[in-house]
Amino acid sequence: ALEEKGFKHAGPHSFLISPSRENNWYSDHYFNCTGVVAIGRSKKTGKEISFLSHQDPRYFIDGNYEESQIFKQALQDSLEELKHECEEGTIEVSLAGGNFNSTATAADYRHEHYRQSIEILREIVQESMGFDPTVLTGPNNRIGSGTDIVVKTQNRKVSILRNEQPSAFDPPYQANDFNTVAKTW
Repeated sequence: ALEEKGFKHAGPHSFLISPSRENNWYSDHYFNCTGVVAIGRSKKTGKEISFLSHQDPRYFIDGNYEESQIFKQALQDSLEELKHECEEGTIEVSLAGGNFNSTATAADYRHEHYRQSIEILREIVQESMGFDPTVLTGPNNRIGSGTDIVVKTQNRKVSILRNEQPSAFDPPYQANDFNTVAKTW
């Protein structure tokens, strides 16, 4: 099963965090879900290692307190494990995925989930790593279409695959700049 292969999860529709390995990673169907990509250089091998997560905000935002804590602890553990395994100063952490539509009403859960996801993930990364993560692109503005994430670990390259977006949604930004950047959407 997944646990035997080093994956962390809490069942269907919750989250999945890969183990830190030299592997390339691919995950698709980030509709409302977000992902965390962390890459660093292994102290043991000198090669790059990474992990990729895929989490559903209905679990870690809308779920009960216990569910949110299970996710938070699993992500913190993965970040701490990577930090322990990697050479100091070689780790990068990025966020991706999620939907956001500036014309959505407050009643549209997707609108709030993106902001809340970025805030929570930013807080976890800052607590664990001591720095602010980069958000690789703005959110998917084409509600109903997904985002795919491809991680080429040894090249330290992350590709975001999704339908064409208005150009304001393409540039990366620092997670702590969300409120400023969101005004351009």
